[in-house]
Amino acid sequence: MVQYGFIAMFSIALPIAPFLAMINNLFELRTDAMKLLFEFRRPIGELAYTLGIWEKIFDALSKIAILTNILYLLITCDLISKLFYIYIQDDISLKNYLNYTLSYLYLNDLDDENEIFQGNQLNITYCRYRDFRYDYGRLSVL
Repeated sequence: MVQYGFIAMFSIALPIAPFLAMINNLFELRTDAMKLLFEFRRPIGELAYTLGIWEKIFDALSKIAILTNILYLLITCDLISKLFYIYIQDDISLKNYLNYTLSYLYLNDLDDENEIFQGNQLNITYCRYRDFRYDYGRLSVL
C-alpha cells in the first residue's frame, strides 16, 4: 500500500518511479517464492471475498493521489498566472503576458561595484527575470 501511494501520488514528479517499482515487485516476488519453497513449506490459505478495510484505504489513497497530481500540475504550469492575467487585464489574447510575468532588477540598486561594472560596460540599466516581485504599474517608469 505504501508503494502504491508513493507511485500514485508522485509518479508525475519522477516518471521512472513506476518502472523501478515494477522491478522491485519482480525481485520481491522471486524472494517470496524462495521463502515459500525452502522455509514455509505449506501455507494455509484462507478464502476472502473482498479486500476488507484495505479497499476503503486504497480508494481514499487514489483520491488523494488525484488531488496531489492536479495540484502539482497547477503549481508547475502557467495556467493560474495566465487566468489571473486574463482576469486582471481583461485581455484574452495574452498579448502582453510575457511583460506581465517578468520583473526588473535595476543595476543601480546593486551595492557591489564589480556587479555594476559588467552592466555599465554594456550600457545596461536593468535586466528582466521571471518573477512577480514588482507590480505591473512599475513598467511605466521605464
